[in-house]
Amino acid sequence: MSTLKVNSIEANTGSEIDINSTLGTIPSIIISGVTTVAAGSAAAPSITPTGDSNTGIFFPSADTIAIAEGGTEALRIDSSGRVTMPYQPSFFAYATGNDTTVADATIIVFGATSHNVGSHYSTSTGRFTAPVTGVYAFHAQIWAKNGAGYSRAIFRAAGALVTQNGFHPNTVGNNNDHSFQMSMVRQVSAGDAVDVMTNLGPLTFYGGGAQSHSYFCGYLIG
Repeated sequence: MSTLKVNSIEANTGSEIDINSTLGTIPSIIISGVTTVAAGSAAAPSITPTGDSNTGIFFPSADTIAIAEGGTEALRIDSSGRVTMPYQPSFFAYATGNDTTVADATIIVFGATSHNVGSHYSTSTGRFTAPVTGVYAFHAQIWAKNGAGYSRAIFRAAGALVTQNGFHPNTVGNNNDHSFQMSMVRQVSAGDAVDVMTNLGPLTFYGGGAQSHSYFCGYLIG
């Protein structure tokens, strides 16, 4: 093993010191004191591996450590020990306006979002597309206005029916104004879409806007 013992190292020119270029490969460097590095950023972390300058560790503020992957913050630990993942895929989409009727076997498009981390939910298609393979949680509520007909909807993943939800009118006292909820936890592959589709006839529902009478939300668990 090579050993390097010096009191200080100073660069003659420029801002970098390349020990390997003059002394050959050094298997390890042992530092007994304090090593100080720049704070860095998500785009340019201060501690990175060779050949991947936008992935590594940086320090966004005092008493806070963060990890970046591909120039994007992926994990943060603050001084209280809390671990947050600000870029974890997550969305809350909701319908706007008054009563809307959607034909059978049609994706329900929730046209507005209160948050949409990563923009993986589309307000034009009504689909959430998984950015990575993992286990996701999804929930939806439909404020249905159907009278004598069925009020039913389904979760689909990668185009396949996953759950059936809703009610039959002869089991509900007030057929014209009611809601039903849908929830599931499911393994989803990267690139697969999850959506909410009408089932067994047209569905009339109330939007309500920011009061979120009808909505669709989800997030990556891990």
